[in-house]
Amino acid sequence: MLAPAYPIRTERLLLRPLTPDDAPALVAYQSRPDVCRYLPYEPRDEQRVAELLADPTRNRSELTDSGQALWLALCRAEDGVLVGDVMLMWHDAEQGAGEVGYVLDPQAHGRGYATEAVRALLGLAFDGLGLHRVVGRLDARNAASAGVLRGAGMRQEAHHASDQRVKGEWTDEAVFAILADEWRGPRAAGRPPVREHAVLPVRPGQEAAFEAAFRRARPLIEVTPGFRGLTLSRSVESPSTYLLLVEWSDVAAHEEGFRGSERYEHWRALLHGFYEPFPVVEHVVAVS
Repeated sequence: MLAPAYPIRTERLLLRPLTPDDAPALVAYQSRPDVCRYLPYEPRDEQRVAELLADPTRNRSELTDSGQALWLALCRAEDGVLVGDVMLMWHDAEQGAGEVGYVLDPQAHGRGYATEAVRALLGLAFDGLGLHRVVGRLDARNAASAGVLRGAGMRQEAHHASDQRVKGEWTDEAVFAILADEWRGPRAAGRPPVREHAVLPVRPGQEAAFEAAFRRARPLIEVTPGFRGLTLSRSVESPSTYLLLVEWSDVAAHEEGFRGSERYEHWRALLHGFYEPFPVVEHVVAVS
């Protein structure tokens, strides 16, 4: 059984049960053909969304048995605005199997919200339900959605060619998965995660521009396999100094997985011009 304490809080998001009052926000994006292009359902109108919200077998906030699914609102923590919806499906109790799903309002794309929300769902699946394996299935053409799952630590384990007929056409399906031991990563093997630590000296007067650029850059790092979380803090005494902490599964995930990728070049182009002098980056592990 899973009965979360709501709202579920992440660094920037709140996950909470959906209510009938959420219908207009859901319709605003679920009625769009571009949003539904790679989804198994057609654009939804007000009547269809209202029906789903009123259906207790579809709109659940707790799980009492396998075969059920949580359907939750994805909201920005700063203002409570609904920017998407997410789902955690409990497929099989004996096999410990589950699945995640998500839909995001296009106005909220590019900020890493979906990846952050999927990580929260995986925490519920593994730490709350005690599942063994969780999958994510998607239309193989949806590269952005694949990036969400990779950023959450899931790996692609299958590509099924022309295996589904959706909206009148045969489509390929990509299957991503993660096991409980993989989710816990180095903790499962008795090793603490590695934290990237950097003090960022931003040129005085450019703080607002830096923070805006960082918000654009953030999704570049969040899709890296082995990424576990990120915090950017600003000094009270020295407002142009920031502290960046990034949690990785190991040093290689940062040095090879991120710094060895094309995404790092985009990261540098967005952020490195703000620093003076250039920050020193260290990798640290907790000792107690």
